[in-house]
Amino acid sequence: MFDLPDATIHSEVLMDLETVHQTFDPVEAHALKEQLDAAGIPCSLINEASSSMFGPNPDTTIRLVVPEGEVEAAKKVIAEFLKDIAEPSETK
Repeated sequence: MFDLPDATIHSEVLMDLETVHQTFDPVEAHALKEQLDAAGIPCSLINEASSSMFGPNPDTTIRLVVPEGEVEAAKKVIAEFLKDIAEPSETK
């Protein structure tokens, strides 16, 4: 089974996609995809189906890909999200 790109990424730009993040963890991959979707950045997960079928798999890397023109914006969103996870803000 192949993990096909989202409908928001049309076939004419499939060759112009760049990987902005890789992970073995399907939960992390989906959380990042949700962040990019919320920011209006079209994205797709590659190898998602083969990894998530049996949970995290160290032999299968899930790649988060975006169109070339969205790479810098996507990296900023990803970096901010991962920073927030690593250093959660304290609520008082």
